[in-house]
Amino acid sequence: MDSLTGRYLNVEGNTINNLRQDAAKRERDLKNAVADFESIFIYYMLKTLRSTVPKDALFPQRDSCRDTYNMILDQSLAENLARKGGGIGLQKILLHQLDPKIYTS
Repeated sequence: MDSLTGRYLNVEGNTINNLRQDAAKRERDLKNAVADFESIFIYYMLKTLRSTVPKDALFPQRDSCRDTYNMILDQSLAENLARKGGGIGLQKILLHQLDPKIYTS
């Protein structure tokens, strides 16, 4: 125990508190990366599903506008699905594969 700060030191001189903060930051970063990956996965899934719908010839001059709107809509929907409610389950699977000790059911 360091008499000046009252913190416990490990062999390398780092405090245990710093190591805990580093572990918490690593866990938070990993969860964010997994959520981002799931968001991208959902976006491409929505994009692929949307491409299967036949385009109507009712408003052919607005195709580029509609495509842009649909792209923004799909991105927003994908981010919301991935961030809220735990996503579609891909995050849990990836977290369990990448770091089982931080996996929470």
